[in-house]
Amino acid sequence: MATRQPTLTQTPPATPPGGTVDATQPTRPRRERGTRVRRRRVRAAWLFLTPMLVGLALVAGWPLARTFWFSVTDASLSSLEGANFIGLENYLVYDNGWYGILADPLWWQSVWNTLYFARCRWRRCWG
Repeated sequence: MATRQPTLTQTPPATPPGGTVDATQPTRPRRERGTRVRRRRVRAAWLFLTPMLVGLALVAGWPLARTFWFSVTDASLSSLEGANFIGLENYLVYDNGWYGILADPLWWQSVWNTLYFARCRWRRCWG
């Protein structure tokens, strides 16, 4: 059986508008898409990673999605089955003035403090 030749091939030089080709200009090598071994390794890597990625999506994604759903409903922890969709009313509502979590200055101060301490910790660890 014949072995495969190197994966680099020469591309023909582009013809300039004058119609002549400058032979002193080197041509760029063109890479083939990938060898069979590399494609098999990538496929095997994805096959090994897939169960872990599915598990991660279930363990982290489901609680995150469920929390977001609870935040846009009027559900309480004592009765989850009677929840009605209320949209962003838990976050910001105008009823003779703005109220909700996004209108609370104490909440914004806690967000600022969190970002400040995270930045300080980042700078301390990474310079």
